[in-house]
Amino acid sequence: MKRTYRLLFSAFLSMTATAALAQPPKQPEIGMIFGGDERAERDLKISDDVLVKLARLREEFEVALSKECRDAGIKLRDRSGKTTPEQDNTYREISRRLTHESYAKAAALLSPDQLQRLKQLFLQSRLRGNALAVLLAPDLAAELKLKDDQKQTLSALKSESLAKRSEAGFNPATYNDKAIAALTDEQRATLAKLKGADMPGRLTAAEALAQGRIPLPPFFELTPSVYRVHFAALLAVQRDLAVSEDVAGKLTLLRDEYRASYRKECQAAGIFQSPGVQPFGDRKKLQGVMRKMDDEFLPKVDELLSADQQKRFQQILFQYLFNSRGPFALEAVASELKLTDEQQQKLTALDRELSPPPIPFKLRAPEPRPAPIATGREAAENRLLKVREYSTKAVEVLTAEQKATFDTLKGSEFDLDQLVIRGRTRDT
Repeated sequence: MKRTYRLLFSAFLSMTATAALAQPPKQPEIGMIFGGDERAERDLKISDDVLVKLARLREEFEVALSKECRDAGIKLRDRSGKTTPEQDNTYREISRRLTHESYAKAAALLSPDQLQRLKQLFLQSRLRGNALAVLLAPDLAAELKLKDDQKQTLSALKSESLAKRSEAGFNPATYNDKAIAALTDEQRATLAKLKGADMPGRLTAAEALAQGRIPLPPFFELTPSVYRVHFAALLAVQRDLAVSEDVAGKLTLLRDEYRASYRKECQAAGIFQSPGVQPFGDRKKLQGVMRKMDDEFLPKVDELLSADQQKRFQQILFQYLFNSRGPFALEAVASELKLTDEQQQKLTALDRELSPPPIPFKLRAPEPRPAPIATGREAAENRLLKVREYSTKAVEVLTAEQKATFDTLKGSEFDLDQLVIRGRTRDT
């Protein structure tokens, strides 16, 4: 499920790297705020209003990328060695063009002073990553007036660092220091001016708490309000529901209110993000928080939608649930389908086969040579194939009349790849 949430944003990150190699955007520094660099946002003092607009730009980019790739016969989830060279070229062209357009719109939201400061922050970031390559870049080399012997020294250091990169204990910061040491005092002064003041560091735990930025648990308890509030704020859903511009704005603000309320409730209950499995006590408290969130926000979503829009939204949500849980989705609408006891038992059995409960650790039989376990993309794709298999089995349990009702509950097909709950937000 997490793969579905982050698919499009991951595509954006990989796209940025690919497009940068092919043809860098005219203002590459915009990528820092377009990608949501929290330290850059703080340094530039970007207003909440602009942050909301930047978030909408990211969403518009993701929707456009998904649509154009789909129209070109390219599936974002197949961007891992499964596309043809022609599809790769098409993808690069689409992503490059959309990047240029999005960056231009993002730049228009910043003041001239913010844009200038962003260039300084971008240079700092580049220098931290690879000072040798940055100093040898034609634009900066000319600005610093590097001499031929300095370029030769930096080139030699660059070759040496590349040769030693795979060695144990290699520290790129050492070569960054050597790169700066190759400059004259005057050149270092020029570089310092180009860099500006250092970017602020990451907040301490105390500062994060004081500023309301301490990490909270992700939405472990995926109750109805999580889906309905977040999905109703998505551009693709709003377009499908044909909501007015005024309602679209209110639904987006409701998502922001939801996240702020979630933060407030978690802080009041003393629930913060922790490594590993969330403590049982925190999970119980979090369940109480989410029940309260459901009671408060579900009616607010319904108030903003007409009866027909609510019906269509329920269809989209049902498609999402069926796509991710298969048999369980049919059990959730047992009354609408008029399932018999025998049918419900069959669906429950299928759901348990698809998502068996975890086996207590003490009951697990030791395996001296365990079989390799799929992880990451492979595991997600295996899960998707398994859900599709069991979804087909689940529908076969229904009668012809029930299948007709099932089709009504689904409604017209919606592009489910556009249903994402943002992994990084200002409030969570």
